[in-house]
Amino acid sequence: MISADVVNLFRVSVGFLVVFGALPCLVALNSRREDVLVGHCAAFMRTTLFTEIVTLVLGSMRLCLPGSVGAAYVLFLLALMFRSGTLRNLGNSHWLRAQLHKLILLADGRASLGQHLQSLRIRCVSWRRRFDRTAVAPFGSICWFAVFVALAACFYPLHNVRFLHGESYSRTLALQKLSLGESSPQDSSVALLAPVVFLSGCEGATVVRFAGPLFAALLALTASVVLFQLTGSSAIGMAGAGLIAGFGAFADGGQLQADGIASIFVLLSILLWRASRLDAVWSIAAGLLIDPIPGLIWYVGIPLVIALLVLSWRSLSRYLALWYALQRC
Repeated sequence: MISADVVNLFRVSVGFLVVFGALPCLVALNSRREDVLVGHCAAFMRTTLFTEIVTLVLGSMRLCLPGSVGAAYVLFLLALMFRSGTLRNLGNSHWLRAQLHKLILLADGRASLGQHLQSLRIRCVSWRRRFDRTAVAPFGSICWFAVFVALAACFYPLHNVRFLHGESYSRTLALQKLSLGESSPQDSSVALLAPVVFLSGCEGATVVRFAGPLFAALLALTASVVLFQLTGSSAIGMAGAGLIAGFGAFADGGQLQADGIASIFVLLSILLWRASRLDAVWSIAAGLLIDPIPGLIWYVGIPLVIALLVLSWRSLSRYLALWYALQRC
């Protein structure tokens, strides 16, 4: 039973990474920004909001099926490519001839593997130069911490088939009906998971079962990055993410509910506020569409309280140091 669960976890993880990882990267490539981190966060928010709205609209018309959702994604990416000017190259005959020449060389086998590896190496070096590692301190450690949270949260879903909350059963039923094109109550918390069902080939219960740990890791990663942006300390970010993960494990038992998923977008709005007020507003709207404000108090309040305490302590310590210096004078 455990081996089958591990296979299902892998399938759901692949579908989850495609929907919430690969597609936002494609969106970020067509809407480049100076800050790579903020650009990817904004792309993630836009893609998720698009997924939620499209699946809800198609679900209301009983058309939330793989073909309809896939066509909507294709149109979405084509619209972004047209807006960014990427499609303008299609009207350039010289660019088309160059691409055709590359395809012919690749088909004939004249392009050596070393040349492809050298081109790939140059792209990786240029990407590393554009990526500011100091923007999120030890970004690798933060990502590994998120992976650890996901693995720890997967312990319960791997060993227990049942759900701890009645809300999970209702979400599972709504997702199963939505993915089959049947009439179901509109549930914004499961609208995000319909494409994962199509890509993974798993039923709604399996997707809801294993998507919770993945969203828990995403919530911990978001809280860590937001706390670092507010306090400038990666240690504070990791500590805050640990508290969020611990609270989620205690409150939801490894099965993150709609309030935790919505908290991801509310925290992202804090990160996007300085770069784009419009993206921040859309991020808040996405969070509130998934779950109303009362369910967001703990998951959003813990990082904000930690940031407030750290900033207040720094201001107080500076004031005390200045007062001590004046007393000595």
